[in-house]
Amino acid sequence: MGICLGSQLMANALGSRVFAGPHKEIGWGQVTLTNEGSASCLAPLADADAVVLHWHGDTFDLPDGAARLAWSYIYDNQAFAYGQQVLALQFHVEADPRSLKQWYVGHSVELAAAGISVADLRSATAKAADRSAPRRNRSLPHGYARSFSLSIARPQPAPDRHDRRQGTAARGRRSSAGRCRRCTGGPDCGS
Repeated sequence: MGICLGSQLMANALGSRVFAGPHKEIGWGQVTLTNEGSASCLAPLADADAVVLHWHGDTFDLPDGAARLAWSYIYDNQAFAYGQQVLALQFHVEADPRSLKQWYVGHSVELAAAGISVADLRSATAKAADRSAPRRNRSLPHGYARSFSLSIARPQPAPDRHDRRQGTAARGRRSSAGRCRRCTGGPDCGS
């Protein structure tokens, strides 16, 4: 799982371009799920009161073979899956609205440069905390985090580059347990 910069690094590692977006997206907001996203571990984000913390100014192109799971009105790519093992989230699903004071202090220069009022952000954070309170009772203190697993619904598996590209010669690279010896991934490692 890659969150924020982690999603950008994953996109880059999968051959996609990472670049500065039109402007910073900082604050609490919703994401819109694609059909694949609605059938994935992100399904709880379709709730009308579900909000996530956006805190980025860069974005990425969707990697070839990846499934777009979510978007926002500012950025087309908010979440993607690649195979059954990779989940990339541009937003901060791990952020706990009750403990963001350090973020405001640590990013005060960035917030000022972006013209974002810390007072407004604190107010929005208080509302997000109220909205997420029922979810916290059945998940980790970090909001939605526990409700997400890596069992992502995929319309088609990612290509297995180790085996299919090299035909039968690649079979020797699989251990007796069916794991890829090159990356130690499972039978459907996707690489």
